[in-house]
Amino acid sequence: MDECPVVHGPAESRRDRLKQLRAFCEAARAGSLSGAARAMDASQAVVSGHVRALEEELGAALFRRAGQGLAPTRIGGHLYRIAFPLVVGLERLPALFEERHTGVAVEVLRIGAGQISGGYVLPELVRRFQARWRGTRIEVRTGTGAERLEWLRGFEIDLVVAAVHPVPGDIAFHALVHDELVVVTPRGHALAAHASVAVEALEGHRLIAPPAGRHARHLQDMALALHGVHPRVVLEVEEWGSTLNHVAAGVGIAIVPSVCVSAQEPVCVVAIEHRMRLRTYGVALRGDSLVSLAAQRFVDLAVADDAR
Repeated sequence: MDECPVVHGPAESRRDRLKQLRAFCEAARAGSLSGAARAMDASQAVVSGHVRALEEELGAALFRRAGQGLAPTRIGGHLYRIAFPLVVGLERLPALFEERHTGVAVEVLRIGAGQISGGYVLPELVRRFQARWRGTRIEVRTGTGAERLEWLRGFEIDLVVAAVHPVPGDIAFHALVHDELVVVTPRGHALAAHASVAVEALEGHRLIAPPAGRHARHLQDMALALHGVHPRVVLEVEEWGSTLNHVAAGVGIAIVPSVCVSAQEPVCVVAIEHRMRLRTYGVALRGDSLVSLAAQRFVDLAVADDAR
């Protein structure tokens, strides 16, 4: 008597597909089958089998050799961008449902930020959040714009507080602070008596500027040259906080982003009549529904406070 073939039902086929997609995504993240095996607590042979079965079904190679590891092919890259949020979503579904059902958020909120946003925009947002949600610990990770978006898409962080331009299609961005250049002077300086000044009024003044070659210096020089202004640069300073300290000491004036100057700084802030808009800072989230309760609370609080 012939042995009956094994027929997989719809539920079992879906479980197999999830295992295959997870093996593929973990291999793509780790850059190797061995790394995927460690992440899945499985053998390398099992991971390899899942990836091979997925490749056979799709009729395409999903990986290519890259040195000692693996890298997704063009088709593999497309599949990863589609599959990774689905795989993570299914894994996180029980925890996210529990959060929404009980109203008890996870203990840690992971935030990505840049140097300016992390040093000048984020602190006040964190203070407001912790005043209301004291049980949530916040971890801040700083990096470049590309790094922050990579961490966000990879679920290594929950949200980003920074300037995001242009905003990618898979990212939801909530604008909070519109930054622009302002003039800061020592107290008692001739320019300090004005609420605003024309760019031309800066001609001849001693200027503290970012180092040559920095993006901020390029923007500043370009804006001044556009108005035919060439101040005397007497000092180059790397960090905005140090710039304000030197201004307060009377070394010179400076042109700085408005978000870097608080009311507590011992300097005078003068607006520039020809407004020099820099960037818009805000909160960025993945454009999916896989948002933790703590992250959603942070965004809701930040947007509500900004609207007042």
